[in-house]
Amino acid sequence: MKHGKLEIFTFLLLGMLLHAPDLAVAELFADLYLGAAYNRNLEIDFEVPSTGLSATEEDDVTSFVFGGRFGNWFKKNPAWGLALDASYFEPDVGDANIRLIPLSLLLMFRMRGPVMPHVAIGPALFFSDIDYNLSEFGISKTYSDRTLDLGLDARLGFSWKFSRSSAMLVEYRFTYVELGFEGEVQGEKVPLEPSLQTQYLIVGVSYHF
Repeated sequence: MKHGKLEIFTFLLLGMLLHAPDLAVAELFADLYLGAAYNRNLEIDFEVPSTGLSATEEDDVTSFVFGGRFGNWFKKNPAWGLALDASYFEPDVGDANIRLIPLSLLLMFRMRGPVMPHVAIGPALFFSDIDYNLSEFGISKTYSDRTLDLGLDARLGFSWKFSRSSAMLVEYRFTYVELGFEGEVQGEKVPLEPSLQTQYLIVGVSYHF
């Protein structure tokens, strides 16, 4: 199944490249950013059917996020661009420590000027792993697993050029993904499938060359 998700992402990548307005390089750019990621009512439902053990962890979660983006504004139509973005954050809830690295392919649109509003949207691959301390349930083992899941990434923001090649970046971001963990507890495979609807506020710098 994880291989299937990678194949879907590759298909979407090729499709966006083939249907892009113009792939000739007009203006390359690189961004670095950091900020906060917020998950409202992040919930984990944990159940081991053979033992009757079940529990729910739920909380509002705010975590630190940082990342970078590299892309190109097209030569024929510089209002449109394509970018690859990678970031990292940890939406921990209860005794569960979750680490995520979204890798997003973004189709971008901007309005040019000293202040440049932009929007972006595209598919994202979420590389994630979990360590869940089960001691409160009388189980000494830590639940752990890694997964690769396909989700959505959307952005709305603006950049302000303070020099010929540099700009300040402010951006609102939203991502959605359903994680598919399947760790082992007392010899039994136990699925954990939290849905993450994450909102971000990020600031950074953008370099154009």
